[in-house]
Amino acid sequence: IRYPEMSRGLGDVYKRQLTERQRRVLEELLNDDSCKLSDIAERTGIGISTVKKEVAVLKEKNLIRNDGTTRNARWVVP
Repeated sequence: IRYPEMSRGLGDVYKRQLTERQRRVLEELLNDDSCKLSDIAERTGIGISTVKKEVAVLKEKNLIRNDGTTRNARWVVP
């Protein structure tokens, strides 16, 4: 017997899980809340375009947000 409500639940769980790259980016933001994306790319060895994509995903998941102006922004991890 198949239970569609169970399948949807598992899909939500998978969507909430972080990839290894997302974890590495999040860890860098936790260590330095004023770091630039280029710094994260350099320290992790992840390409800048990939870092930007992972940051966008983390923002969509409401795991991070940017607080302040572009030049003086701080990353906030709620």
